[in-house]
Amino acid sequence: MRKILSKLLIILLIVLILANFNVNLIYAVQNLSVEKVLSEIIGTANHHLKYYIDNNPEWDEYYSTLIKGYKDENGKIYPIYYVEENLNEGHETYYLTTEEILNNEKVLRVVKNGYSFTTKERWNLRDEKDLYVATRLAIGCILGKINIESIIAENYDLESVAMLKTIKELIDIGEKEEEETSPLSLKMINYFMHDENYYIQEYKVICDEGISEYVVSNIIGMPEGGYICDKDRKERNTFLSNESFFIRIPTEELTEEINIDFSVKAQYYKNTVLKGINKEKNIEHYV
Repeated sequence: MRKILSKLLIILLIVLILANFNVNLIYAVQNLSVEKVLSEIIGTANHHLKYYIDNNPEWDEYYSTLIKGYKDENGKIYPIYYVEENLNEGHETYYLTTEEILNNEKVLRVVKNGYSFTTKERWNLRDEKDLYVATRLAIGCILGKINIESIIAENYDLESVAMLKTIKELIDIGEKEEEETSPLSLKMINYFMHDENYYIQEYKVICDEGISEYVVSNIIGMPEGGYICDKDRKERNTFLSNESFFIRIPTEELTEEINIDFSVKAQYYKNTVLKGINKEKNIEHYV
């Protein structure tokens, strides 16, 4: 009985110690890495929201409802947000030079919670295109290009009221700072398992969607005969983001406390916003 309790104590100690790990991330820009994009009209929303011309309550105008985007060589469309109150170039297309990455977490939070990342149902809107308009106006407000007080929603137009509410909520999301969290975390599954010759511990690495695979490395303290493997007992160190990895330790090696440290490495593709400029037209857009 004492021998059994001693063995259980060793197992519990190992369970606690094995959770020690380090996270190493290589950050990369998600999606676009082009220096020039073609800004095109990809759709048109219905007119709902207005603004006062030169802040004069006697003169108002509908906000532009043109939806702009860039299509890459694979046919994937990226929204382009213009922050001018209106566009005068009609349906003209033109190139934008992506001069810099917009290091503005407020804008990024608006984009991540707006058009193409969420649905019209999330915001109680009738049309997905109206979500694009709301998102671009929220970005304009965050950047100080548009005054939220100048946006007019008519009470008889319920969609315009819902759009204005969406804009205000997106601005609140943008202005609210988020606590920085690691895109990787470790979860121990099923505690220790046992077969004829090994004790096995399963681990699940919880990954953000920007991570496709991870690597378990820098393993220190692994007992002789122990190894990292997949569910089929195949020894390897690289796993897809939805895969668990397993540590297998020979039964005869559990004679003392074992301290195993390891690192989990991954390349993390982080969404970002690119600033696009057309100097000839003095236009500034965000991709």
